[in-house]
Amino acid sequence: MSTYLALLFQEIWQWILAPPLHWAQSLSLEWQLELGGLLFAALFHRRIVEYSVISGQTAREWWAERRRLHEWYYYGSMNESEFLNRVDALRQDADHQERLAERLEEHGAQGFRGDILRGAAIRRQQQAERLREQARRLERLWKAIEKERSGPGNKIGMRKKVLGLTRDLVSGNRAEEALAELNRIAGWFDWEILAPAGMSPPERELLVHWLTRMARAESVKEAWEAYDRAHRLLEQNNAEWEWDLSAA
Repeated sequence: MSTYLALLFQEIWQWILAPPLHWAQSLSLEWQLELGGLLFAALFHRRIVEYSVISGQTAREWWAERRRLHEWYYYGSMNESEFLNRVDALRQDADHQERLAERLEEHGAQGFRGDILRGAAIRRQQQAERLREQARRLERLWKAIEKERSGPGNKIGMRKKVLGLTRDLVSGNRAEEALAELNRIAGWFDWEILAPAGMSPPERELLVHWLTRMARAESVKEAWEAYDRAHRLLEQNNAEWEWDLSAA
């Protein structure tokens, strides 16, 4: 570096850069952190805005997917009667909200009080429509669930699926996800199709009991314990499940 450039840099440091730096160093740590944050935001505000939008969108998509899966598992674990009762409850609540809205509208109050009651009536009507839309949406979801349950080749296909889920559960490969799916189908899957043909009726009933306990377990450890009981019954009957799904 030439002498001229060195002197120029020294002058810039002495008269431009050093005074604000010395002033910042004289402040408390709290003020230094706040000013540093403001400086960082000023220098990188474009990137901050860009990544805040991207991260916000990603978080919303993640949350929506979690809600969708939770709903699929929750309603998929119900039988038809339980589901219909849930939908009927939504529609009854909607009717109740609508009756309350009608009472508020019939009050006929004027002025400020009337505005409050009319606003409350509108909110009740909107809530009734949201509840009815929720009921219609759940009915569409139920149709998809029923399609899965009663599709062509369902018995053989579901046997393969349950064996695969049980394999994943026992091996620890995606155990939590496998248990969640087993929870969903536990109430309507025909567990007897997993029992070997030569099993006596009492042993077959006991095997189905432990397999159902496995599928309805609230934790992976509990599911493993139930599976161990079922597996002992299979060993006593010299029977093993074929984990190769191509042969299941």
